[in-house]
Amino acid sequence: NCGCLWMPMDPDTNLTSNYCFIEFNTPQEAQNAKEKTHGYKLDSSHCLAAYTLDEFERLMNVKEEEWEAPESKPYVC
Repeated sequence: NCGCLWMPMDPDTNLTSNYCFIEFNTPQEAQNAKEKTHGYKLDSSHCLAAYTLDEFERLMNVKEEEWEAPESKPYVC
């Protein structure tokens, strides 16, 4: 069960911004959804990335000097 879904739209193109936020009723529901969807293959070039709010906040607060570009690897999902 979900509380609500918010999918931001680009006002210039009227297309999605390629991400959404889903509110769950309990932390356990959110964790279960993440475990079932993270890494889900959407097509041959894309897979779903799912993060909890705690993980999202941690990722958004990484200092620039702490960030390193990931090693380029062939696509595998």
